[in-house]
This record gives sequence, structure tokens and C-alpha cells, in this order.
Amino acid sequence: MLNNGNVGIGTSSPTQATFSVSGTAYFTATTTIGVGSASSTMAGLQIGNGGICVDNDGTCVASMQGRVSALQHTTGASDLAENYVATTSLEAGDIVMTMGSTSIAKGSKTASSSRILGVVSTKPGIVLGMSEEDALLPGQYPIALSGRVPVKVNLENGPIMQGDRITLSRIPGVGAKAIATSSVTVGIALDDFSGVAGEMDTMATGMVLTFVNLKYQDLSAHIVGSTIDLTVGASGEVVSLFDLDPENFDVRYLANRPMNFGGQSLVNVKAMMSSLGKWSLDENGALTVESIQAKSIKATERFDVGTPTNRIGVTLYDEVDGQPYCIKMLASVLTSVPGECGSPTGASTPVGSSMSGSTPTPDSTPIVSEPISAPTSEPALTPEITPEPAPAPESIPTPAPASESIPEPTPPTPSLESSPDTIPELVPKPTPAPSPTPEV
Repeated sequence: MLNNGNVGIGTSSPTQATFSVSGTAYFTATTTIGVGSASSTMAGLQIGNGGICVDNDGTCVASMQGRVSALQHTTGASDLAENYVATTSLEAGDIVMTMGSTSIAKGSKTASSSRILGVVSTKPGIVLGMSEEDALLPGQYPIALSGRVPVKVNLENGPIMQGDRITLSRIPGVGAKAIATSSVTVGIALDDFSGVAGEMDTMATGMVLTFVNLKYQDLSAHIVGSTIDLTVGASGEVVSLFDLDPENFDVRYLANRPMNFGGQSLVNVKAMMSSLGKWSLDENGALTVESIQAKSIKATERFDVGTPTNRIGVTLYDEVDGQPYCIKMLASVLTSVPGECGSPTGASTPVGSSMSGSTPTPDSTPIVSEPISAPTSEPALTPEITPEPAPAPESIPTPAPASESIPEPTPPTPSLESSPDTIPELVPKPTPAPSPTPEV
């Protein structure tokens, strides 16, 4: 022991440390280094240019400098990680891919899926690739290669159940439930995940404990002849996805289940057609369907109803009583017919003929095109006068007030003669009309 307080065993000059041992030292009882208190000064064991060997029979020899040898090793954490360097900031739970050598980045679907490497570890049990200073270098992250780690996930492919494999989602670095066409998976979910509490967005990111177990599924291995088969689910069910038609070599989708595009777009499509031929969309953008139900329809150039061979109308509903009326063209006259277009009642009961025995109102009067808009309302009054004097022609001149309310009764006669098809129901009734015409 020197005057400065240094103690030496096997040496008379313990100058390098307060307590120096030169040679072999045996400890036959438990030796404690440091005080078991979180507030105490940190204590450490440094073995410079040496090694440690631990066994259970006393035969172990620390034979190599810098080596720690033991029969068993335990750690409180649960994954094996290796250090890699990223040029961008990463977080624990991010799924990463290799960028070459020891460089990594967040895993992305836009890159090759075979480059997926692992998950950024939260608290690794064993870390490989540490620096000589035993510290993480700038931009260095421990990447879990095996074991249990929390992984970032979302509900892009639906809720995650225990046992589901985890693949990449559309969001870089975030996983999702693997589906039949997922070629690469990073591990197996150990917990369920049904979304982030309080979040309705299926793309909201949460965490699920996952056993890291990289798996690459080569789709070419599932091609049997002209059929692509995939094994899905824990039961090992084989699902046939596609095959080739032997006659025209069309690619056919075989799986009896919906094809989920996962929110992706369907691009570069030439045309589409339903299996029953009820609707189609051609390359020029022409949509053919059986029926359309929409909140609004806007035509910027033209709007056609019917064809020359299939003459139809448009059904409108009366704002007063809500009854349907079919608006159609009859001999160049725009006319309304009670009932929906195409119904037997609407087709056989035109407005005007059904009200020939009563005084017509503006609502029941046929809508006429502009060239004959003035005389149309006047002939409509003729049925009102004709039924009353029908038994005797002499009663025709009686309705002098009615003729006075219509100062020009003469024009209807040439109108009916020149266009007998304009209002068909008035053609058989103008027989008594020639008598009043010369009197006026």
C-alpha cells in the first residue's frame, strides 16, 4: 500500500489504479461491484486487453482478448438487433429496407419488396455491430432481426388478429395485415389490432407486438401450368387466383371473393363490361347502363332523350300533388301525359283528351312548341262548347259570350286544316264549326 492510498496485490507499484492486481486473483464468494441503488454513483467493470470466461466446472479459460465466453446468457429484453445507419430520421417500430451495405431507409411499396430488412428495435436484448466506444453513432439504429418487437401498423387490409402475418402498407415504414398477394412479410402478429382508439381513419397508425420473422413468397412457385395458386390463412387453404383461357388466352380471375385493390387506382384500362352485359364503359368514355340514380346530372354540350326508332319521354312529378306526368313530343307538340313514361296508364291517357268534358285549366293544357303557341289554347276551348249543343246545330250560335271572350275564333280553322295531326283529338269535332264561321 502506497502513501497515496493505492493498494497493490502482487505488485509493489500500484500506480494505474487505486486497487491493482498483478497475476491471477481468485474470488471464492460473491463479489459486488457498486451499490445497488439507482441514486448511487455508477460502477463499472473494465477488463482492458483481456477476456471473460464463465462456466460451471472451473475449466473455462479466457483464451482470447476481447472475448466474453459463457455456457449461457440471459437478458431482460427480447430481440436480437444489429446496428445500421439511416440518412433520414427513424423511429422505433418502423419497418426498414436496405439501401446497400449498412445503409437503411423506411420500407416502401414503391421499391422492391425483397429489400425489406427488419424493424427498428425499441429495446434490444443483444446488439450486434456496436462501435468500439460502445455507443450508437449519429444516424445509427438497432434493427431487430429476430425476437419480439412492437411494429407500426394500420388497418389498410382490415383488422389484425393474432397469427396474421404483417406486410408493408402504402405508408412507408408502416405495416398492415398480409393478404394472399403479399410477397414479403416481416413477422407474425402476437396481439390483435382493430384500430387506434378514437380514430375513424383506417390509415391511423398504431403498434402491435410482432415476432420478427422475414418471409419472402415467390409467386412464380405457385404457378401450376396456366394457373396461379396461393396458400392463405393458418389452415393452409389453396386459392386459385388466375389462369389462361386455352382457346383465346384471356387471363381469368378465379378466386370466388372480391378483389381488393387496397385503395389503389385502376389505371390504363381500355374498356370494361359487366358479366351479364348490363353495363359497359368503352375506350371513348361512353357509359352504357340499364339505369342511373344520381343526385345531379350535368350536360355541357347536349342531352338526348330517346332515338328516332325508340321515341320516349321524361317523367316529371307535379309539385302540387306529386303525381307523375310523362313529357313527350306528339306531332311536334310538347305534351304531358298522366303517369310515368312507359307505363300503360301514362301511355294511353294523354292530358286534354281525358278532360274534354270539363273546362281545361292551364295545368292540364298540352304544352305547345313556339310556332303554334298562340292558337293552341283557343282550340282547347272548343270541346267545352261542342258537347252542350251537340243534339242540335241551331244551339251553336248561342254561346256569344264565349266567342266574345275569344276575339279571334277564325284562326283555329285554318290551323286544323293545315296541321290535322297536331292535336288528333280535335279532328272529328270541327263538323259544326263551318256554320259559326261565316256568321262572325
